[in-house]
Amino acid sequence: MTMIPVIVLVGCGGGGGGPAERLFHSQVTTYTDGSAVPAAKIPTIVYNVYYGTSPTGPWTLFDTHVDNVAATIPAAGLPAYGSTMYYTADATLDGVTSENSPAFPYTPR
Repeated sequence: MTMIPVIVLVGCGGGGGGPAERLFHSQVTTYTDGSAVPAAKIPTIVYNVYYGTSPTGPWTLFDTHVDNVAATIPAAGLPAYGSTMYYTADATLDGVTSENSPAFPYTPR
């Protein structure tokens, strides 16, 4: 069974020495068939988070973490004003990696 993480970008500043942009995603709790991931396994899920200039990739890995729902976006992964960058994530549990989540666009204005 596979899982699909869902991501949401939340900007918390960036530039000018302020806080970095953060990307938050939901914690995976169910498999794609709707069955629950056992609670003891949820903290062992490994999340890989990527950015790219197209909603279909190619993707650049910028963060891998466990039992956390946020990643700091590196400067190279932030779009210029008026440009769009896309973000996606996958999740791995028991050696099985999910498909990428739907690409999430971010265009600073």
